[in-house]
Amino acid sequence: MAMVTEDILSTYDLSSIDGITLVGGDGLFHEAANGIVRRMAVETGSDINNLEFSPMEFTIPMALIPCGTGNGVAKQFLRNYDISTAVYAIVIGFRYKANICSVCSEGRLLSYSVLLVGYGVWGDIIYAAETKRHMGVLRYPASFLSLLFGRFRTLKIKIDIKAPLEFLERNSATMAYLEQPTASGINSKGKETDVDTPGQDSEPEPKKSDVSENRSNFTSYDGYFTGAIVFVEPLSSFVNMFINPTQEAVTNVTQIYMSKPCRKFKFFKSTFQLLDLNSEIVNKPAEPFLELVFKELKIRLLDPQEATSESGRKELILNIDGEITRLEQPEIHIKMFPQRIPLFCNIPAIVVTSRAHHTEEILAIYDLSSIDGIAVVGGDGLYHEAANGLIRRMAADTGGDVNDPNFWPPEFPVAIAIIPCGTGNGIAREQMGNFDIATAVYAAVLGFRSKKNISRVFSNGKLISYSILLVGYGLWGDIIYTSETRRHWGVMRYPASVMSMMLMLSRTRSLNVEIKAPSEFTLRNSANLARIKELTDTQNKSPQGQETDVDNIGSVTNVADSESTKTYQAGFSTIEGRFTGVVMLAEMMSLSCNPSKPHEQDRVTNVSHVFLSKPGGKLQYLKLLYKMYSRDSEIDSNTPACLTVFTADELKLRLMDPHDETSDQGRKERILNIDGDIHLLERTEFHVKLFPERIPMFCNIPVFTGRS
Repeated sequence: MAMVTEDILSTYDLSSIDGITLVGGDGLFHEAANGIVRRMAVETGSDINNLEFSPMEFTIPMALIPCGTGNGVAKQFLRNYDISTAVYAIVIGFRYKANICSVCSEGRLLSYSVLLVGYGVWGDIIYAAETKRHMGVLRYPASFLSLLFGRFRTLKIKIDIKAPLEFLERNSATMAYLEQPTASGINSKGKETDVDTPGQDSEPEPKKSDVSENRSNFTSYDGYFTGAIVFVEPLSSFVNMFINPTQEAVTNVTQIYMSKPCRKFKFFKSTFQLLDLNSEIVNKPAEPFLELVFKELKIRLLDPQEATSESGRKELILNIDGEITRLEQPEIHIKMFPQRIPLFCNIPAIVVTSRAHHTEEILAIYDLSSIDGIAVVGGDGLYHEAANGLIRRMAADTGGDVNDPNFWPPEFPVAIAIIPCGTGNGIAREQMGNFDIATAVYAAVLGFRSKKNISRVFSNGKLISYSILLVGYGLWGDIIYTSETRRHWGVMRYPASVMSMMLMLSRTRSLNVEIKAPSEFTLRNSANLARIKELTDTQNKSPQGQETDVDNIGSVTNVADSESTKTYQAGFSTIEGRFTGVVMLAEMMSLSCNPSKPHEQDRVTNVSHVFLSKPGGKLQYLKLLYKMYSRDSEIDSNTPACLTVFTADELKLRLMDPHDETSDQGRKERILNIDGDIHLLERTEFHVKLFPERIPMFCNIPVFTGRS
């Protein structure tokens, strides 16, 4: 029942409880906030319609469990994305003091707002949504999209802004933009106009916006807009505070975004970014949005239509927190009251990424000195992003250039914990011994740590990415390329792709491979080089670049001549021949976690394994891939015939006979597999360099962490 929450709170003994938990959406929170404010007015003998009335801070905190059709406050502002995170915030006790705004018209209170106040196109959206309530949460995007088939109304609006002195320059810079010519197709009388068809029904451009100061310290502006939306929480300050919780938040003002006429696609794109709290458009609004900062605001329509007409009725619609409020006159007065509502939230604790490279964006500006570690809840891909983000951040902090081959990344300033929740969890499970969520959390809580390697991948003179798992080419690129078409399969896409590759012909490529390692590994690598030379005498050659059924070749590689395997030295050693694939790991296979075989040997961290795979039987390949997937620590001592294992800290690879890059083979030759993601090379060459023990990580392997 509407308003029942206000009725309950008007008589409830609030001194008998420690907080209020609201299980619902924005509407329920709106009702509860209004009920408490009205109750405070009654208890203090104040008149809630008095424009000078200032509500006090709520005496008890409120919690929002997002179960409504609209959960903007809980999800967007408090980061309580689901019931679990909302309950977590209550249990831990994280709190955030939210603002509240009074919305008045003609000297009387309409309502208090806890989320937004929208006029113009924002009123049209909520008006259309009311006819689609049966669609539930989908009514909002459906109403938004329905505007594509209609016309945007252009309204001449006067705005009176009151803001602290420190924000006047910021507002003036915004309004100076209004003095630029308005897009064509705008009717200066405020009639409905299709802004996607410039030139139709257009009249002379409106005059420059009127900017003036009055005696009440309000600054006045007027211009032509399609709508205006006020956010109770200042988005720019909120987004920056969310990314960096230690940054001092701006709490004494909030923001209004005015939308100028523009093409509909541009409006929809910018609106989506704004509502998604995209930091770029929130901090630097671009057309069609203009941002003004205020503490108090008045909006008045200058040329209203007849109230009995369809346009006139729409001009009297105001959107307050997603609900329709009908005005008697097209004018409103909004006043912001900062930090009035203590709310349980997840702002200091959890950051939920929403797009590719979002992790890198967050770490680029986060105050790392305020935390002891980073918990990555996901798979190898999210950890890959976090590691790359931290390296770019450290380079920026030290004045380094990640594209400089001489840049050496320092050790990470914070430890990382991986909670295995992705489709690929190889690092957490095989390298960290965190086989499930419980053991991963256990390692982080107890503080067991191990330092892990990272590899840098260069190509064509610039950085491609840093790798924390593997860098693969040839067969390894083909497998990940195939798995990308099966992402909907989840974790099963990897074994399915491997099996499909085994059923097809395997392509050999003519490669120039250079490896480098410290001198103490000369003997081990020399033996493997001799093994390749020995196989040269019995090789079976196949036509250059031709796909070959590896079951009909045998377990040998095609090496061009005896000079192709040079004696191993402390520098680079060159190998030339036909291989099906090359992969370099970030960690030695012997450092992988195998619960059935406890670690007894000393850790070797300054080198890693490089695997060169030669043509061989399909059964051999399946055994090889199984050994690598199961992280068999004896793979270098019990090597399959189709595999040669080297120990190296650097790897250079160049394709000697590339195909036309526009052909199918040419495109596949440019695929590089870095940590399970596809990277397209500009040139078919790359250089991998290992940097040992750069990443402190929470780990459950006793011998790595020093515990018995």
